[in-house]
Amino acid sequence: MTIKEWIMITSAIIVVLGWFINSYFNRKHERLKKQIEYRLMTLQSFFPVVVSLTSSANPFKDDKQLVSKIEEARINFQLYGYQDEIDLYNNFIEALEKQDNNNPRGKAHLLNASLVLLQNLTISHHKRGILTE
Repeated sequence: MTIKEWIMITSAIIVVLGWFINSYFNRKHERLKKQIEYRLMTLQSFFPVVVSLTSSANPFKDDKQLVSKIEEARINFQLYGYQDEIDLYNNFIEALEKQDNNNPRGKAHLLNASLVLLQNLTISHHKRGILTE
């Protein structure tokens, strides 16, 4: 084989390798974009729950859709959340179940659980590289 043939073979190999590498990174990028979309949907499903809980003294009577909002957020956390986020959401549900509307400490404990969940979600997104500055 001559040098010209080696150059052509090497060029073809480089082009094919470049094509596969580019395809790999494009798939990875598209997967990350879809993951961000689902993760943001999870966060967005939890915000109405927090707003309802913080805007009313008796949120279950004032917001008839609160239970369905909580269920929707729970489904999203179960589907798209990491294990630590699912555990935090379960802690939030436990605080919600133990809540006593007549006791201000019960309401404070519930609000604290929801704020801890939101804070840890934001921190975990940054640690996992899902959200960047």
